Amino acid sequence: MVQGAAAWPVRHDVQLAFVMLVLQPLLLSLTLVDFARAWPDAADSFLMRALAHVSRILRPGVGRDAPATGAALLREAALSLQGMYITQAWFCARMASWHSVSEAYESGASRKDAQKQAHSVGQQLERLVMTTFAFPLLWAAALAVLVLLGAPVNGSYMGTAVLAAYVALIVLFPVVHILGAPPSPMWTRVLAAPSLATPREVLVLVPAVCAALGTLAGAAGVALDWGRVWQTWPLPCVYGAVGGVVVGNVLALGIVVVRALAAALATVPADQEPGAHGATAARASGVAPNRRARRKAKAQT
Repeated sequence: MVQGAAAWPVRHDVQLAFVMLVLQPLLLSLTLVDFARAWPDAADSFLMRALAHVSRILRPGVGRDAPATGAALLREAALSLQGMYITQAWFCARMASWHSVSEAYESGASRKDAQKQAHSVGQQLERLVMTTFAFPLLWAAALAVLVLLGAPVNGSYMGTAVLAAYVALIVLFPVVHILGAPPSPMWTRVLAAPSLATPREVLVLVPAVCAALGTLAGAAGVALDWGRVWQTWPLPCVYGAVGGVVVGNVLALGIVVVRALAAALATVPADQEPGAHGATAARASGVAPNRRARRKAKAQT
């Protein structure tokens, strides 16, 4: 049985990289950024019209001609939560199915048998519904942590509530949907020794940790006295969370690749190690002269 990422076929790896490095970052960007407003000179191009169409689906009710004030951007961030849920729900369903297939590959199953472990549409919807029912608890947990870390609850309570929803969707939702909620033997093992996390667990936990760190780093943008509209609470933290998950995807894939290469080098057969052929040749050359010497001595007697 081949353990870890070394058991995954190339096509399986390419699907993972495409989802984590291209599709999810693109959908997250379309959810938060108004491309038509950011690049008005290119608004008439085919690509910009296509991006604007997808953005309108992910950002319902957002007016393109609305003034870019702090209050307007906060309202757009709240309306974009629908697109954020759609993006994360698709990503979680896709990754949960990918994890099941990966586990089958690691157990030594053939490609045909492994593909049978992929979740059907009905299974994906059922799992998403169950995780969505738990979303209020995830939001409450994120809100409690943010308040303990100093998030405002008086004048800017709406911004804090919106940020808690983003943290719940970006940080907590994938972890709970794909890996399950604690307590479990997996969580006990990972919390006791993070280095023992499997590649499939690394691909979920590292982006979540990076997104949480990005949220904290984004708070520095609020403290800067620049007077820009994007510094309105909690927009820098939201942007930091999205940027953190994108960086986390790259970092997680890098960790998995490095660990797979290290495991492959550590399992090199003994007869392929440097010096193995030389030692074998030396032993053979030592045996042959001894046999010739014994035959020569026997002939002389």
